[in-house]
Amino acid sequence: MIISKNYKLSSVIILSLGIACYLILLVLDLRFGLDAKKNSSSELPTQIEPQLSKIHKDTSVSESPSEKGLPSHNSNLADLLRQLDEIGAGEGRGNLISTISSSWAAIDPEACYEWAMNLDGHYDRYVALLRISEVLATTGEIEILQRFIKTTPRGDLRDVLIEQNFADLARLDMDMALDLSHNLSGAGAINSAAYDLAQVLMQEYSLSDSRKIIEKLDFGQFRETIEYELISAIAKKDPSEALKLFSESPPGSRQSLGYAMSEIAGQFVLTDPSGAVDKINLYVDEASRDRFLQILGGKWALQDREATMAWLGDNTSIGDYMSKKAMLTGIVESLTEQDFQSLEVEISRIKDTNIRNDLRFTSLEKYSEVDPAWVAKELGTLHASGLNRSEESISRTVGNWLSKDSYSASKWVGELKAGRFRDAAIKPLIANILDYGRDLNSAIGWASQISDDGLRRIELQRLSKMK
Repeated sequence: MIISKNYKLSSVIILSLGIACYLILLVLDLRFGLDAKKNSSSELPTQIEPQLSKIHKDTSVSESPSEKGLPSHNSNLADLLRQLDEIGAGEGRGNLISTISSSWAAIDPEACYEWAMNLDGHYDRYVALLRISEVLATTGEIEILQRFIKTTPRGDLRDVLIEQNFADLARLDMDMALDLSHNLSGAGAINSAAYDLAQVLMQEYSLSDSRKIIEKLDFGQFRETIEYELISAIAKKDPSEALKLFSESPPGSRQSLGYAMSEIAGQFVLTDPSGAVDKINLYVDEASRDRFLQILGGKWALQDREATMAWLGDNTSIGDYMSKKAMLTGIVESLTEQDFQSLEVEISRIKDTNIRNDLRFTSLEKYSEVDPAWVAKELGTLHASGLNRSEESISRTVGNWLSKDSYSASKWVGELKAGRFRDAAIKPLIANILDYGRDLNSAIGWASQISDDGLRRIELQRLSKMK
C-alpha cells in the first residue's frame, strides 16, 4: 500500500512538471514566433512613425473586405503596410495600395511618393502614382505634382501622373496643363488628355478663345485630337460652323482628318445632304474636297438609298457631273455594296456615254471586293470593246482576286492575250508574289512577259535591285 501511494504521488509530480514545461515552451515559441514574423516583414518607412497616432482612414472597398484580404475596420497606415507584405499579386493588392496611397498622400505626399517609387512591381507603382496624382489634383498641390512629374522617368508612370486628372489641371491653370502635355509619351495617354482638354474648352471657353489656346500647341497627335473633338461636338449642333472650323484647321494626319470629315458629313446627311455640296466646294481646299464629298455621298447612300438613286439620275449632265463627280463616286460605291444589280440598271439609264461608263467602272471596281472573278471577266469584255479604263480597273480587280484565290487569279492572268490589258493585270501579280512569297525569280519571270518594252525594262530593273 505504501509503495502504491508513493508511486501515485511521484506520477502526479512528474505530470505536473511536464505540463509546466510544456506551457513555458509554448509561451517562448509564441514570443519568438511573433518576433520572427515582425523581423521578417519589410522595414516600414521612417516617415510614417510620427503620424501613427493621428492617421485613421476607412479602408473599405467596393468588394467584400474578407474577399480581398483587407481589414474590415479602421486601421492606421503601419498596419496597412504590414498587411501589404502578406498579400500576393491580384486585385486585392491593388485595392490595398490604392487605400494606402490615398490616405498617405493626403498627409505626406513626399514620403508617399518615395514609397511608391520603391515598390517592387511596376503595376504596384502605377496604381500608387495614380492615387497620388488624384489626391494632389484634388487638393490643389500642383507644385508638388509638377515636381513629381519631372522626377518620374518618361513613360507610363509619368503619363499616369498627368493624364488621369488632366481636366482638373486645365481648370486650375491652363498654361500649366499645356506645358505638362509635352511630357506625355504614350498614344493612349495623349488621346485621353486631349479628350479631357477638349471637354474643358467646350464647357468653359468660347470657340474663339478655344482656337487661341489650340494655336499655342505644336502640331501633332495632341493638337489634332483636340481639334477633332471640337469639330465633332460643333458638328452635332451646326455642321456648317464645323465645316468652317475644319477649313481653318491646319492639315492633320490622314486618319484624324478623315474622322473629322466623317463627323461633319454624317450631320449634313441628317439635315441637307445635297445642299452640303456647295458648302464643301466653298470652304474646303482642293486637297481635301474630293475626299470630303466622297464621304458625304457614301453616308447619304447608306442613310437614304432611294433619294441618292434619284439624285444620281438628276446630276449626271456634263456640268453637274464634273463638279459633283467625287460625291457621285461615294454614292456609287455605297450603293454597290447595298444592291449592285439595281445600281447597274440605274447607271444604264444615264444618257451620256462617258459618264455612264465612268460610273460603271467605279461600280465594278467596288464590286470586285465581292466577286473579283466575275468582274475580271466583265472587264475583259469591256476592254475588247475599246474601253481603256478597263486597264486601270483590272489592276485593282486582280489585286482583290489574288487576296481571295491566288491560284485561280494567276492562272487567269497567264491565259490572257498579250497586250496592255494583260500588262496591267501582271503588275498586282508581281506585287503579290513579293509581298507573300518573296520568290524573286517568279516575279522576274512574270515581269519578262510584259509586252510594253518601256514598262518591262523599268520593272526588270526594279526587281534586279532586290537581288
